[in-house]
Amino acid sequence: MASNNGEPGSKRARSEVIRNIKLDMANYDSSVQKLSDNELVKIFELGLKVRESAMLTLDVNQKIVEDALASKMKPVHDSVAKIEKQVTEKVEEVKKNVTQVVGKQMEDVKKNVGSLKKDVSEHMTEIKDELTSRVDKVAQKVQPLDILNTSMNQSAESIKTVVKTEIQSSEKRVSKELEACKQKLESISASLEKPTSKGARAERKVLDVLREGLPSFTFTDTSSERGNGDIVGESPNNHRIMIEVKNREASLSRDAIESFEAMLAKSPQYKVGILLSMTSGIARRAREGRFEIAFNQQKQCQIYVPNAYARNEEHLIVWSVVMADQIANTEPETWQKARPRD
Repeated sequence: MASNNGEPGSKRARSEVIRNIKLDMANYDSSVQKLSDNELVKIFELGLKVRESAMLTLDVNQKIVEDALASKMKPVHDSVAKIEKQVTEKVEEVKKNVTQVVGKQMEDVKKNVGSLKKDVSEHMTEIKDELTSRVDKVAQKVQPLDILNTSMNQSAESIKTVVKTEIQSSEKRVSKELEACKQKLESISASLEKPTSKGARAERKVLDVLREGLPSFTFTDTSSERGNGDIVGESPNNHRIMIEVKNREASLSRDAIESFEAMLAKSPQYKVGILLSMTSGIARRAREGRFEIAFNQQKQCQIYVPNAYARNEEHLIVWSVVMADQIANTEPETWQKARPRD
């Protein structure tokens, strides 16, 4: 075969070596024997491109990739685990402090009410005793003062009754306030377990993991925007990646999957979309491994990653985004042939 002097510039830049290759055309079909030298060179170049494309095949040795990512992500994993532990300890400390403060305030109120009751009772007893003594002394000299003495005793009893009523009313108000504090604490505790709160925490977790693990990428929280998924990632190659995060105990239903696929199909600015199920499987998807890749009619790539954070392994989340960027960096014509999802 004649030498190829029309080699692409990018390849000449890597090497200026020129090789003369001889082919025994008798080993090939007659249709190949009729090809010109230039046509044979083009077939050789096409073979090189197919070989380079094959290096990006999606049938990658998963264990090698995971081990490699795990070794690089271990410091990230340790750091996040440490932060998570500190946050948990801080939350427990806050809950403990709130409980102690409320308990202390309750004890203080009870002590103050008890002290007030005691002081008022003692004071009123002293007043009563003193008035009785004085009236008795005057009554000994003036008989009609017995009536006044009786009236004073009645007044003292009336005052005691009023004070007792006020104390009881104060106790009721304090009890209501304590009950309101208790309800607020229960409401805060319950809100932490709501599905929406769990979903928001999962989205923040994924956002933190990606920003820490892929500092050269840009990640934006778009959970409040329609049609963009929960997170949008932009790679150094200027590829936009849609990321949808689900944090459910049961396997993702068909409705959740179809919602993700429809949202991606309506967003042509994304070449790749990722559906992350944090701690559960994905129905009818990824049944033979830890992830699955599919292509829709719009030539968009769909990556399904079940149990993405089931064992607190951040590297699986990071790896899925790296893979999405590599896929987006190729042209659809070089992707492996795959039947589009219905």
